[in-house]
Amino acid sequence: MKKHNKIISVFLLLIILFIGCSNQDYPETKETSDTKTTESTINKETTSEKTQADKTQKTTATSTIKEIESEHLGELVIHFLDVGHGDSILIEHGNYSMLIDGGSQNQSSYNYLQNQHIESLDYVIATHPHEDHIGGLIEIINNIKIDKIIMPNVTHTSETFDNFLTSVAFSEAKVLQPHVGDIYDFGDASFTIVAPISDFYENLNNYSIVLRFNHGDNSFLFTGDIEAISELEIVDSNQDVSADVLKISHHGSDTSNTDQFIQAVAPSHAIISCAKDNSYGYPNLEVLQRLRNNNIDIYRTDLQGSIIVYSDGNIISFNQDPNNDLISSTLPTTETLQATTTKAPPVTETQAISETITDQAATGENITDQAATGENIKEQTTQTVTQTSIIPPTDLATETTTTQLVAPYVGNANTGKFHHSYCSSLDQMNPNNKVPFFDRNIAIEQGYVPCKRCNP
Repeated sequence: MKKHNKIISVFLLLIILFIGCSNQDYPETKETSDTKTTESTINKETTSEKTQADKTQKTTATSTIKEIESEHLGELVIHFLDVGHGDSILIEHGNYSMLIDGGSQNQSSYNYLQNQHIESLDYVIATHPHEDHIGGLIEIINNIKIDKIIMPNVTHTSETFDNFLTSVAFSEAKVLQPHVGDIYDFGDASFTIVAPISDFYENLNNYSIVLRFNHGDNSFLFTGDIEAISELEIVDSNQDVSADVLKISHHGSDTSNTDQFIQAVAPSHAIISCAKDNSYGYPNLEVLQRLRNNNIDIYRTDLQGSIIVYSDGNIISFNQDPNNDLISSTLPTTETLQATTTKAPPVTETQAISETITDQAATGENITDQAATGENIKEQTTQTVTQTSIIPPTDLATETTTTQLVAPYVGNANTGKFHHSYCSSLDQMNPNNKVPFFDRNIAIEQGYVPCKRCNP
């Protein structure tokens, strides 16, 4: 019995000891749970703070990127300079600047660049070797730091071109040749080479570099002096030549600016760079009418001075309103709306009037009565000086056409030489000495000799 009691006592003692040990473990387990909870709370707070910091950092970074992009998308400003008979276009965008042609030596754009505080140019585009485009570049290249000069692979036998090449050679600029499809960056804008497409043209004008300039949603097409041949090549090449603003080719000549080309570009605005009262009759009336028929606003340096265009990548604005009047040159020109071929010697306006009076007297017309009624004797000639042409009287004409033509040859009544209509010598010729010829043999029969420069 005693032995049984001892066993029971030992068993109870073990139970008591077990219960005691179990009660002592609870506080430790609770403490461990509290520690884990505290650590979890701290971790959550730390994670929350880190997430919030990351969000703040990302928001700040995004804001900074937007500010940088906003600052980088600066305004694009394009100056179509009034350089008389010639082309010169200054393009500015932030710290970038470029010049397309420089006008002639007599009317260079150098002073304009100085007034705009242009100390360097990223690009200079010499579209083609004619004096009214590269003459002014000589002074600019000699005085302004230029990074790159892009010029076509063609030469010209003129003193101006020789001087231009000398300036280029002594500059530190890198000289590049245009290749269709080449793209050049200009800040957040860019420009693409569109022409020349062929390697050989008979007319230097068709070597003109054509650029399509892109700035955001806005586009601009600069065409130099390209004529119908180059325009057709561009259209047939299936390049994207659509543009909001078109620089009209060859100062508004009707040898360029074909309806097919204008419709391919489909511009809303057209810029014409030409001289006031120029001897060529630029811009041609038919070209002006063609632009109006396509609902294109017209801006002209001869009537409005320098034209400035602003682009923010979305909206295009101008420094003045368009001038859509059908106003052409008022001086004689070799480009005519109604051309007459004649074997008669060249006549001046005064001689034409005098001969008309003589003819009227021979037929018994009363000139005194006409003078008394205030009629203009010049109106009695069948062909008179129009806004774009001077035509010899019809009584001297042997053949008359009503189609629009351009005299391919121009004689100089003073020197006795005749030239191609695109010869650079015409730029310095007195308008009163210009004699249009539609047949080379007629020019020779009239005693004119070919120009040694252009070899007509």
